[in-house]
Amino acid sequence: MQIRDRITGLTDHSWGSDLWISVSGLTLGQFLFRVGTLLFLIPVLSLWVDSLKWIFLMHSSLTQGAAMKLAWRQLPIVCYSMLGSLVVPGRLSEFAGRCSFYPLNQHPRVMASTLMASSTQWLWVLALPALWILGYSTMSSDVTEDPVSFQVTFRGLPDTFWRGLTNPVWGGIMLGLAAGAAMLWWRIFKQLQVHGWSTSALMQVYGWSFIRYGILVLQWFLWLTYASITTDAWIVLGAISCMLALQWFMPLGLFMDLGFKGALSLWIWGDVLRHSEDALVIPLMLWVTNLVIPALMGGMWWLFIGQKIKAV
Repeated sequence: MQIRDRITGLTDHSWGSDLWISVSGLTLGQFLFRVGTLLFLIPVLSLWVDSLKWIFLMHSSLTQGAAMKLAWRQLPIVCYSMLGSLVVPGRLSEFAGRCSFYPLNQHPRVMASTLMASSTQWLWVLALPALWILGYSTMSSDVTEDPVSFQVTFRGLPDTFWRGLTNPVWGGIMLGLAAGAAMLWWRIFKQLQVHGWSTSALMQVYGWSFIRYGILVLQWFLWLTYASITTDAWIVLGAISCMLALQWFMPLGLFMDLGFKGALSLWIWGDVLRHSEDALVIPLMLWVTNLVIPALMGGMWWLFIGQKIKAV
């Protein structure tokens, strides 16, 4: 009902947007910095980290420096493997996309490395918002126990959502889910240990998974900042992490990215931002910069170059 009311409300006024209005007041240098950061630098860095996690597992004998260099070289393969993710849930197409550049006898390792590199995100997606909830509910009892301060601090956020942000029970449940995800990951790792992965390589993958998660949080934070959000930064970071945890339970794909994620963003941020439509624009822009553009560029690379080569 809240989401439907907000969508209806979007038609009651012209579509002004702080994301676009604020651009008119920028100098050329500021504009290029903002566009370059949001639309190029951060998405490319995110892709490189994804590639690096996979390289650590595919080529575990490489030094860290060599793995970092190879991650750049393998970036087109990572982008091409995302092409089917525009419509296929869960990025299942990445397994087939990456396997197509390796001989048949290496396909099991490619699939295992892709699975492990992706599944290391489970822990951070669940554990970090859980720790935020537990920490905030413990250290900010003066806010949570005062109704007036409570309303001011979480102004604009849906009641159900901000009550969850300050409920240690929910934090405990999410921490339990994170522990379960870590145990499941460990069991998968033990089953796939025939691929000769070292413990140090796996720990590196976990560390870079944390960085990958931080990059996504940073993207959301910057987009919300440019949309003129006025909520306390610490609250915004906690809300972003909890939103990403909710998204984690839904498969990816065209309709989930543009449907569920857009509705979730509108529900959470619709009354926080001055222009509610920005809450719909932000997940759309993230979908375009993080998935659509890299996937299409990967497809073009494969069409003109990739068909003729094999991975290292």
